[in-house]
Amino acid sequence: MDTDSDPSSILLLDANIPVAAADALRTAGHTVHDIREEAAPGIPDEDIATTARELQAMIVTRDFDFADILAYPPGSNPGIIVLKVQNLKRDAIISLILSFLRSIPIQNLRHATTIVEFGRCRIRRATGETEERTFPIP
Repeated sequence: MDTDSDPSSILLLDANIPVAAADALRTAGHTVHDIREEAAPGIPDEDIATTARELQAMIVTRDFDFADILAYPPGSNPGIIVLKVQNLKRDAIISLILSFLRSIPIQNLRHATTIVEFGRCRIRRATGETEERTFPIP
């Protein structure tokens, strides 16, 4: 994947995503930034959103505050992917992210707010359109 010409493949990992996910996503062909490398610990959500806009990167997070479409409306940012999962070990989180991104064309997630659960996702676009899709879990 030529990530230099495909800004949709640029991701910004929130601090609640395992560090090892960055390497796995890079191996899968994505350009990955980790907020832990971009800013001080405890950075406020709005500053994460600002960093994502500056990098033109979609946020990948487990912080459900980013699912608030009033605070972070679809279209106002490069895209937000919220993992709605709890009590998962590192490898399971990484596997879920990789499976999801292999199954759903990433350009379909650009400028949208996407909620990812086990085997399914809900994509909310700036137009107000919502799409629900399923994907295989390894």
